[in-house]
Amino acid sequence: MVKRYGIALLLFFSCSHVLWAQRAFADISANKSTVYVGEAVELTISAYTSTFFTRGVDVGNIQIPGAFSTYFRAVSVSKKINGTTYAGVQLIYNIFPFEESDLVIPALNIEVETPPEGGFKGVKRILKTPEKIIKIKPRPSSVDKNQWLVATNVRASEKWTGNPKQVKVGEVLERSISRNVYGTVAELIPPVVWDSIPGVGNYPTRSSVLTNKTKTAISATRTEGIRYLFEKEGAVVIPEMEFVWWHPRQKRFLKRTLPSQQIDVQPNPNLDLLASIRDSLSVEVESEMPGESLKTPTLILGLTPKQFALLLMGIGLAAYLLFKLVFWSRKYIKARLKEYRNSEAYSFKQFLSVVDGKNAGRILPKLYTWISKLQPSDPTLQSFASGANYEPLYAEIDRLESQLNDQAKGPVVLKKDIWKKSRKLFLKSTNAPGKLHSWINP
Repeated sequence: MVKRYGIALLLFFSCSHVLWAQRAFADISANKSTVYVGEAVELTISAYTSTFFTRGVDVGNIQIPGAFSTYFRAVSVSKKINGTTYAGVQLIYNIFPFEESDLVIPALNIEVETPPEGGFKGVKRILKTPEKIIKIKPRPSSVDKNQWLVATNVRASEKWTGNPKQVKVGEVLERSISRNVYGTVAELIPPVVWDSIPGVGNYPTRSSVLTNKTKTAISATRTEGIRYLFEKEGAVVIPEMEFVWWHPRQKRFLKRTLPSQQIDVQPNPNLDLLASIRDSLSVEVESEMPGESLKTPTLILGLTPKQFALLLMGIGLAAYLLFKLVFWSRKYIKARLKEYRNSEAYSFKQFLSVVDGKNAGRILPKLYTWISKLQPSDPTLQSFASGANYEPLYAEIDRLESQLNDQAKGPVVLKKDIWKKSRKLFLKSTNAPGKLHSWINP
């Protein structure tokens, strides 16, 4: 009897544990199921209990492979399911995918403290969210991968150190460009692409980035600079700078443009300082960005010295390969030509060249040279005619014999079409090694 009651109590407490376990759960949701690379996804991680939480729910800054994640805020909510009211906490994150592959948000374990029904002392529980997948659309192929940006707004501004209206050869102007980008993180703002300008040396400075976040919004700032060393006198045009981004809600490209600027560079009698200034700027760039050669030197035919050297190497390699190709091609063609001139097709062509009545004395030698290359069972004209089995050929052979026996009747003229047709029929009906077409003379 005692044993029976013990089993009943055990089953009761086990069932009670199951029912209790079903009164706390976690979930995950996203405001978008498909996004572009770099487009923000609002991710909500929720924890619910049918009682209350005795300790705050904190997942921390979650790590998602292939994406940057930023925690925003926690929101207290309540939810009614099958007549039971659940107290909940929602943790809101912004996720920014940076790879062109589907984003897999793994199952997350959330540690909470919540008392059982009728209790007041919190008990530690591990709630698990399901795995979630966000489909990633690749950027449009028309946009450079290194310049792709998804944002809700971009503001661009520039500052100059020095007077662009008064510049001499050998002097330096420093330009700083700042972009305030809304709806993304600093890591996803692409760097400025500085244009190469003839007669001007470009010496970039180290960039600085900063992500700004409130409880409801995120933005980032990227500031980059460059020093222009003017090496030649005359009018210099600093090209306009265009920044393009994709607006996720408007679903279109927008852009901001910094206008171009013309600088009239005046001559400078003291050019001895130009080389030392150039060297000094190169040292500064190397110290600010070690391992990177970011200087844009004087151009040669529109190319940097390194690009020009690579071009010369490429031309030299191409010339060498072309020489080898021509050399081996000539050997190959020569061998194939020798093979062709010893072929049945070539002999047949030689035979056809003398059937116009002008070279009657050469018809028979050419004819039997060709027939021997056909390799019939018996290298005779009759054997060839038997293999071709073409009625017009018999009349043609009779006419050939008649004309050869009686040269007084005029020159020997044969019909090429009949001989061509006969050759085709012979080759198709026998095992002769000849070919209907040749790679040189099809």
